[in-house]
This record gives sequence, structure tokens and C-alpha cells, in this order.
Amino acid sequence: MKHKYLILISSIVIVSLLLGCAQTPKEEKDEHGCIISSGYSWCDALQKCIKPPDQCIQPVGSDRDEHGCIGSAGYTWCEIKLKCIRSWEENCSREIHKDEHGCLIDDGEEWCALKNKCIKPWEEHCSETKPIGGDRDEHGCLVGAGYQWCESKQKCLRTWEESCPEIKPIGGDRDEHGCLIAAGYQWCQYTNKCYRPWEESCTETKPIGGDRDEHGCLIAAGYQWCQYTNKCYRPFEETCSIGGDLDEHGCKESAGYIWCDVKQKCIRPWEESCNIGGDVDEHGCNLSAGYQWCDTTQKCYRAWEESCPAIGGDTDEHGCKASAGYVWCEAKQKCIRPSEESCS
Repeated sequence: MKHKYLILISSIVIVSLLLGCAQTPKEEKDEHGCIISSGYSWCDALQKCIKPPDQCIQPVGSDRDEHGCIGSAGYTWCEIKLKCIRSWEENCSREIHKDEHGCLIDDGEEWCALKNKCIKPWEEHCSETKPIGGDRDEHGCLVGAGYQWCESKQKCLRTWEESCPEIKPIGGDRDEHGCLIAAGYQWCQYTNKCYRPWEESCTETKPIGGDRDEHGCLIAAGYQWCQYTNKCYRPFEETCSIGGDLDEHGCKESAGYIWCDVKQKCIRPWEESCNIGGDVDEHGCNLSAGYQWCDTTQKCYRAWEESCPAIGGDTDEHGCKASAGYVWCEAKQKCIRPSEESCS
């Protein structure tokens, strides 16, 4: 009997312990109703309770003011013009700036002599019928590829790749922040600017000494300082040496070129070998790598990478050079390369 009594007492103790462990701890909440004991906290930007790894960051584009202007994209309300503007693109002033033709400079208008009127380049194309094979302006800049003449630098350039003081980059294939999508740019909410992921990271701005060295070089993107060229560079793109990345023969090392004494020219070893005969033909084309000679372009090529057009036959009816990857874009009324810009 005593044995049965002990078993009963033990069972009651065990059951009591189990019931005590199963009790749910009391929930702790803050003034917003967020369950603190579960790791939640209030986020004013999102107007809700969140917990890690969620971040309390205002979504890009949601910071519109009472006029609908997106502050994170740099837009502010201009009462005079009754619209949202970005101060570096357009002035909010009663003063109207016009050029000698009467074109509104602040609105991005330019004079088109061919059409004898002011146009906005991103809305209307100012062109004439180009000769076959030539989509170039009077400076030889390839317009179809987005190049234009920079007077101060005395060369053709693309404004999304290199800045030109007198050229104002406007319109085109840009998103709501003005980032050029076709060139791979996207908006970074932390730095409040357009960036390309393979060139720099989109993280919260860090002071000098953080993600950058004392010269301002972005370490996370692989940049380091070169004392000879006085600029930030990446070793896998160019070398840090006196005279830049060209050797004494003028061969561009960053592009993989080296000097070949036999052929008396700069070559890339994976494209052609530095010897005559054997694995190369009379033009120096590396046969084992699939290269063959093209009389039209006067260079070695691989048929699966590019075509060898017939002489005079590598342009279509619009003058677009097919061998260079150009096709006609009806919407933009010009030759484009789909890999560089979209036809829309």
C-alpha cells in the first residue's frame, strides 16, 4: 500500500512540473502594441512593428511631399513653374534663359538647324539622312552609340561614362531618379545617387577611413591608390606605373596586350600567337583558337563571335553597320546597339 502511495505522489509532482513548464510567459508590449518579448519594436518610417532582420528604412519613392515630389530623388516643388524639379537640371526662377535661337535652355531645348526649330533631344531626333555606313556627326562622333562631342576635352564621349562640363545629360532611357538604365545604373537610397553594382556598393555612407582609404578609394570595390597617376585604380583593370598602363611599345597591358618582336605589333596571346607558321596562318590568326582572317575588316575573327561582311555590304538600308552590332530603331530614328541601349 505504501508503495502505491509513493507512486501517486510522484505522478502528481511530475504533472505539476510539466504544467508549470508549459505555461506561456507573459507578453511584454510597448505603447504601440509591439511585442517586446518577441523582439518587435516600432518603426515610424513604415508605421508598423518590425523585428530583425527587417530594417526600419523608408521605401524609395515613398517620401513624397504634399505636392507629390520625391525628395530622395532630389525633387522639390517649384511654385513658379507649378511642378516638381531637380535644381541641377532646371532653375526655379521667373527669369527665362534662352539661347540665340530662342530655345528654352532651362527646359533642355536645343536648336536644330535641319528642322529650323527648337527641340528636346530626348523627345525628338535632329538628324539628316546619313550616308551608308556613317551615323557620325561633324566631329566624327558615333551618334548611334550615344557619343557626342565635348569641346573642353576635344574628344567624343558618352555622358553616362564620362562627364563633360558643357554637356547637360538629359532625357533618354532613365528611371524616375534619372538613372540611365541602359548603361546599368540604378538608384542607391543610401548615397542618394545613381550607381553601377559592379563599380561600387550601395551601402550606408561611411566616413573616410571606413569603406574608403585616405585617398577616397573604394576598397570594397577593389580600388587602391596609384601614386604615379594620382588616381584610384583596380589592378585587374589597369596597372599603376609611370605612363599609365602602356608599355614602351605602346601596348595596353590592362587590355591584355604585349609586344611581339616577330610581328612587330601588340598582340593578345589568346587571340594570336607571337610566331609565324605552326598554329597560325599567314595573317597571324590563331587557328587552334578558332580565328580566321577577314579581308573586309583586316583582322582575325571568330565566326561565332562576329561576322565577316562582304565589302560594302555590312550596312543596312538605314546605314546601320551590322558588323558592329548596330540595328535600326524606328522609335528613336537612329542606329543603336541593343546591348548598349533599348529601343523604347
